[in-house]
Amino acid sequence: MRVDLIDTTSDYIPLALFYLKSYAETDSLIQINTNINIVTPKNIYNIKDTVDEILVGNPNIIGFSCYIWNMENTVKICDRIKEKKPEITIIVGGPDVSSVPRKTLEKFSSIDVIVCGEGEETFRELIHYWENIGYVEINSHMTTIDGLAFRYNNEIIITNKRPFIDELDVIPSPYLNGCVDLNNESRTILFETYRGCPFKCSFCYYPKDYGQLLHKFSMNRVEENIKEILSSNIKEIFLMDPTFNIPKKRAKEILHLIKKYRNNKDISVTVELRVDLLDKEIMDLLKEANITVIEVGLQSSNIDVMSAVDRKQSTKLISENVKYMQSLGIETVIQLIYGLPEETTNTYLESIDYGISLDASKVEPYQLQLLPGTPMYKSADLLGLNFVDDGERRIISTRTMTEGEVEEAGATAELVQVFYNNRVCRSSLKWYSSYSGKTFTRIIEEYKEWRYDLFSNNYLNWGEEGNYYIYDYLKYHMGSDFLALWPLLHDLNRFDYYTSHLNFIGERVFAEFQFDPMALLASPGVPTDPAPVWYRFRTDQQINSNFFNGQFLRKVYDKTDMVTAEIFNRGQLPDGFDSLEGVMAAAQTALEQGEGIAAEGLLRNALPTAPENSELLHMLGLTVASGGLLDEAILLLRRAVMANRDRPFYRVTLGAVYVEAERVLEAEREYRIALALDDHLAEAHFNLADLQSETDRLDDAVSSYQKALILQPDLVEAHYNLGSVLNDLGRHNEAAEAHQRAVALAPELFDADFKTQH
Repeated sequence: MRVDLIDTTSDYIPLALFYLKSYAETDSLIQINTNINIVTPKNIYNIKDTVDEILVGNPNIIGFSCYIWNMENTVKICDRIKEKKPEITIIVGGPDVSSVPRKTLEKFSSIDVIVCGEGEETFRELIHYWENIGYVEINSHMTTIDGLAFRYNNEIIITNKRPFIDELDVIPSPYLNGCVDLNNESRTILFETYRGCPFKCSFCYYPKDYGQLLHKFSMNRVEENIKEILSSNIKEIFLMDPTFNIPKKRAKEILHLIKKYRNNKDISVTVELRVDLLDKEIMDLLKEANITVIEVGLQSSNIDVMSAVDRKQSTKLISENVKYMQSLGIETVIQLIYGLPEETTNTYLESIDYGISLDASKVEPYQLQLLPGTPMYKSADLLGLNFVDDGERRIISTRTMTEGEVEEAGATAELVQVFYNNRVCRSSLKWYSSYSGKTFTRIIEEYKEWRYDLFSNNYLNWGEEGNYYIYDYLKYHMGSDFLALWPLLHDLNRFDYYTSHLNFIGERVFAEFQFDPMALLASPGVPTDPAPVWYRFRTDQQINSNFFNGQFLRKVYDKTDMVTAEIFNRGQLPDGFDSLEGVMAAAQTALEQGEGIAAEGLLRNALPTAPENSELLHMLGLTVASGGLLDEAILLLRRAVMANRDRPFYRVTLGAVYVEAERVLEAEREYRIALALDDHLAEAHFNLADLQSETDRLDDAVSSYQKALILQPDLVEAHYNLGSVLNDLGRHNEAAEAHQRAVALAPELFDADFKTQH
């Protein structure tokens, strides 16, 4: 019999599936007869290809672990499998189905059997039963197996609850029995030392049905795993214990073991813990064990909100301990949930500001999702929580937050991610917050409203926009202070560029600042006089904070000097070149000869030495656009604009690429800003006229074409296009004159019929 367990979590080890396989294979009958495989499809969101990959092994039984984030896609895969091979038996388990087996079986006909609760023993017993009878059949004898739900004779059968495994050591470790080849594993390693949680927060599924008991692996087993994992070539570990620092004594023992067996400081280890329950000894041990990332499930800083979800915590102790861990160099991530009972827009924003006030590495707000099996899920109606009981089960509205407020909370979360977590303009906005007396979230809320007004009813992609419009926002809100303070704010934005994890800088990168960014950050909100200084930046360590937080790229930076920078940069230019100007001249020649790929290669190789050179960025943006990579071209051209806002032609180019990408509102804005900077740009008037013509503003187009022709009377395309627009307006005599001028200027461009008509 062949059993394929499908991994739908390809970024990290599917530990639950490996536990099922390892435990089932302790059964002698299964060892002899059953072939249990972990199958990892290439792209689980391509349903057709995924199903084909799964079926190629001709399995008798297929199993899935179901979570709130993969359930919808898993069902699509199951449906497709049943369409192609209805005789295959599909088993599922996991938190998204385990607590609601009847509802799941009623809703999803492609699911045959559900393993409820802790799955290892139930799965083993079920496979053993089928092997014992020699075939797979759902029948009445399965009622003797605890922890199952299935359909039989048009009824849904739910068997007795399966007792928990008291001694977890009976489950073989996939890291010790050879199931996982650690030396050839690139995914994040999941590792647990106990199951359950002593706390009973109503939104959380971690306690499951353990009560307040913790079911532990023995310390000997923990040590063997830590020794094996840390002696391998793995890069990332996520320690899955819901509250790692409970019990304290055990946590300290584990940290001593990590410290003892760690031989590679670059291995990223992430833990989740209750920060307010830490003591100095354990925080120092976290540093000594080189724990790189701490995830702090704050959820809310508001005491009434926390009381409503049965959570007690001390914000005073959280503040003290987060600041201490930050001082030790441990990345601290504050996680929030918006949409909890009693949460309002104001308490939500206050929680974000609280996290930012701690200078946390990241502040990550998440929309409330109601997890089956939690007290909150069961009491949703009583609590006034409106959600769709399907898919990701995200909150829609509550008694204290309207649907619109929940949506806006999501936009705020995205902007916190972009501006603060991604360091797109974290330093400049924190400085401006101190200078203006506005909270960070008030600035974000202002920015949102200003940005909505900029392009009404236009789709927003906060991440793609980054800090491109921050200049305009600050100019609008700062008034007369803006021009004096922008150079300072701009330098802080530039500093964020070099220190952001989004930007994979090279071995070394040098940058000059008119204002020392470190001095500004040390005294936020206090203007200083220019004091030019050079900084050298490099990537020190890449850290992946596994499930939620993406990458940290730790950047090292120190003061240096211009001579050192120039010597280094010359050595980093493409072979055969001793100046950036020479590279750009060679690229221009290549472009003129139609060798776009060669030009692009030269420019890309030069970019690490001059990532803020506006001419280089503009030329590379144009080259990339000609190759059809419009999204990348837009990003490069925006960087060119931000590097030199006095060059209106960069905006004309950016506008043209926007038009090609069918983003006409943004294109028009760039043309108009270019003309505000220099009203004598014929190309800007001409491009604006074309856009106005394409959007049926014909009178405006006529005016813009005429302005272009005043500046450049021999612009053939403008005469021709003007004639076409005049024709559409019924002004045929003027149209004929415009076309006649076009023919007179370039007769070779027009055929005989057109010349005869005009």
